[in-house]
Amino acid sequence: MSPLRGALFTEFNVNPFVKTNDDLGTTIIGHPWVKLCFSEEHLVDFISTSLGENYLVNFSKGDRQKIAKVFIQKNYPKQIISDSLLYFRGSDFDFFSTLLVDLMDLNEPKKLPSEASLVDITRDYSRMLVAYRQRIVLEDLDAYRADPYEYDFGSTEQFNILKQQHKRIYVQMLHEMWLSATVKFAKKVNYPKLEKRAAHLLEGLPKERVPLPKQIPAHIRSWMQNPAYKDVGVRDFTKLV
Repeated sequence: MSPLRGALFTEFNVNPFVKTNDDLGTTIIGHPWVKLCFSEEHLVDFISTSLGENYLVNFSKGDRQKIAKVFIQKNYPKQIISDSLLYFRGSDFDFFSTLLVDLMDLNEPKKLPSEASLVDITRDYSRMLVAYRQRIVLEDLDAYRADPYEYDFGSTEQFNILKQQHKRIYVQMLHEMWLSATVKFAKKVNYPKLEKRAAHLLEGLPKERVPLPKQIPAHIRSWMQNPAYKDVGVRDFTKLV
């Protein structure tokens, strides 16, 4: 999948915003049809993750959120943002995979898309979900290295780790569910190429990764050590971009 497609087509898991630190919040990974009133907080979270791997690897979560806030406040009046977000509902961010599974469950579709089109959709959407899952991990690597059950049960530390880990598990679950449904659907409609592609993606799903940005070349590293570069703050950096 090209970087352009990766930037234009993505998902946004809103479950973490409604999780609560109780038995329900720590045991349920996620679900569709989330009820949520959107605010600038959610927009900042979406943009800070969507900045891409370069930002996720090289900037802290706080710095990424500052960059996102500057981008929003620089381009749009605050009232327009808050008014526009009122029109969104949690269900608007249900994953595309859940809609595809519902469509494939139809007993007698009137007209099937071409097999080639479905193979392309399966390939590109699967890559996008892999990239999104990877970005979620890069948001907070320490949370995925930690064991939440080493912390006191019900503590804020345990809850924050579980909430972050659940974000990745939710995407993984939906990805597997959709690919499994695609294999079943392809068999039903006799689309062997689609079945083969979906089965191949499903088999390799746990190991699939998106290549991270290459290491910064030496001549650029020396430039980054220049004191003038170090003095560039988050707001100035946003202007440079």
